[in-house]
Formats: sequence, structure tokens, C-alpha cells
Amino acid sequence: MRKFEFEYLNVFQHALDVAVLVDEVAASLPVGRAYLADQIRRASASLVLNIAEGAGETALPDKARFYRYAKRSGVETAGGVVLAEKLKIAEPDLTGPAREVLLRVLPMLVGLIKSCARRDEQDPANPKARVS
Repeated sequence: MRKFEFEYLNVFQHALDVAVLVDEVAASLPVGRAYLADQIRRASASLVLNIAEGAGETALPDKARFYRYAKRSGVETAGGVVLAEKLKIAEPDLTGPAREVLLRVLPMLVGLIKSCARRDEQDPANPKARVS
């Protein structure tokens, strides 16, 4: 089966894992916490979708912008998971794995953002490129 370019990115695969794990956390939340379940599901979906959108961009500043959006969504997802833990409405056996994968994804996104910035600075077509 043919794949989209973003499917080859490790960060995308890990982000998919986050979305699956967060969905399990969300499903376990009490009915009265549907707002939090919805929020963390949307944030984790946004994490995945912004990585895919960034991978599809050709201009490095645009690519970095989507990776920054993905990072923000990842942090939001982590915040929701931590909140569910603190409120004692989610079991650590569900939140722990989500935390672990998020702790891998966020630094990967930071690396991608920095890589885009470095490559853009070195691009001779960029009027702001440094001349060495």
C-alpha cells in the first residue's frame, strides 16, 4: 500500500500513538467530565493533523509553523492528561503511557522546528540567509 509522506515520519507515528492513548483516557473519564474528554481528544487530533500538514508544506517557514502548532497541541494534550490525573478522574495505568509518548513527541517537534529554522537560514534563496 502506498503511503503519504508524513506517514514515514517517526514523530507522526508517535503522535498517532498519543491520539489512541488519549482516546482511551478520554473514554474512561466520568460522564460529567465530557468537556475534558472532548478537549483532549481534539488536542491530540490537532497534534497529528498539524504534523501531517507541516510535512506537506514545501516552504520551510510554513513547515515550521505547523510543527509549532503541533507542539502547542501536544502541550495542551499533556496538560489535559495531567489535569485528569490531578483530579483523580483518570487511572495512572492509562495516563502514564500517554505521558511517556508525549514526552518523546514534544522534543522531536522542537527538533523539527529548529531544523527548519537552520535550513531556512542556510537557504541561498532566502534574502535573510547568512553569508559566510
